[in-house]
Amino acid sequence: MRPLYYPTKCWKKESSEHNINVEIIHTLNNMIEKDFSHLKSVLIVKNGSIIYEKYLNSYSQDTLYETACMSKSFLSAVIGTAIQNKLIKNLDTKVVDIFSKDVPENIDKNFYKITIKHLLTKTSGIKWPGPNYQFPENEQFNDIRLPFSLKIEDEPGKVFKYKPDPHILIYVIEKLSGMDFVSYVDNNLFSKLGIKDYLWNTNFYKDGFLSLKTRDIAKLGYLYLNNGLWENQQLISSEYIQESTSEHVHGNFPESNSYGYLWWVNDIENHKAFHAGGFGGQALYVIPDLQVIFVITSNTDKPHQENKLLAQEFIKRITLDNVR
Repeated sequence: MRPLYYPTKCWKKESSEHNINVEIIHTLNNMIEKDFSHLKSVLIVKNGSIIYEKYLNSYSQDTLYETACMSKSFLSAVIGTAIQNKLIKNLDTKVVDIFSKDVPENIDKNFYKITIKHLLTKTSGIKWPGPNYQFPENEQFNDIRLPFSLKIEDEPGKVFKYKPDPHILIYVIEKLSGMDFVSYVDNNLFSKLGIKDYLWNTNFYKDGFLSLKTRDIAKLGYLYLNNGLWENQQLISSEYIQESTSEHVHGNFPESNSYGYLWWVNDIENHKAFHAGGFGGQALYVIPDLQVIFVITSNTDKPHQENKLLAQEFIKRITLDNVR
């Protein structure tokens, strides 16, 4: 069933039709006040309308929030648009075939096995240097030369490792589209969703990822809930939406859950769900059968894995409320 509206310009707010028990909202407020003072924002959308929105610690609706590794799920969506636009014909396309004129003579021969799908599932096998490694200035390439200079430590497609594999997809988009990455994203995804204020740093050597407003983070969840359709345009195929939110490999650190195409895939209180996650407990949870989108932004002083308890408690309580 097609949605009644799209929040391109603004989200609808709570209406009586959602029948959310006021006690559930009180419980959420009490939990946040007691144990979650490190949060910046919490937003819940149900059936296309905002039913809960809270900003803490002087943050507001207009703040651009650092998404950390949540940005990887946005990158997955960007790849979905490239497939829809026929820039990418097949996820089994080899990376070296895209950059055939840029392959160095001394490249690790196992690079010839790495596909786009391996990058989406973090199974490239590339041996990335540790986070404290300093590349010499003459080797700080912010293009395909960077990964092509590295070695392969695992058979591509076999071992999940939470490494910078997805960054190569930025180079793929730029190569295939002939545009810089941010311009491609703006033209083919963000402008369609009505996302105007954002920052997306694509420099491999600088801190920072994608920064967005909380309401705009939720738009990605709404796009996926609606199988890639926005307004009258299919931005991403429903097949890719289904594929990218299904298990392709078991992910270990930091979630130890099933992993799709740059989305974590798991159940929340026996409801199938998928989510984007980032350091500090940043999260975008999507629960399709309940038509729920749950966004959390948070301090980045530590992992804050406890943030997921908020989503779990909310889903548990509305599930119990529905069966009474």
